[in-house]
Amino acid sequence: MSRIEQIIQDHSDEIKAIKNGLAMNFDAPTQRIINAGFTRMGIDRFDASGDVWEQIVCHQNGWEYEQPSQELQQRWASY
Repeated sequence: MSRIEQIIQDHSDEIKAIKNGLAMNFDAPTQRIINAGFTRMGIDRFDASGDVWEQIVCHQNGWEYEQPSQELQQRWASY
């Protein structure tokens, strides 16, 4: 099992909560909702492999993950 698959398995409720927040909460910035979910999971969203949230979304949708630029990751992390 890959690291991303393990995160999805271990934190499925929180991943669903993040997705619900993205779909229903229009008052909070998207990146703030995602970052808060990762804080609740106790996982760093950004690591040497890139953006873990983007990796989860790509894995769940059968897409190829391409690491966002460092500048973009830094901006997302600042929320």
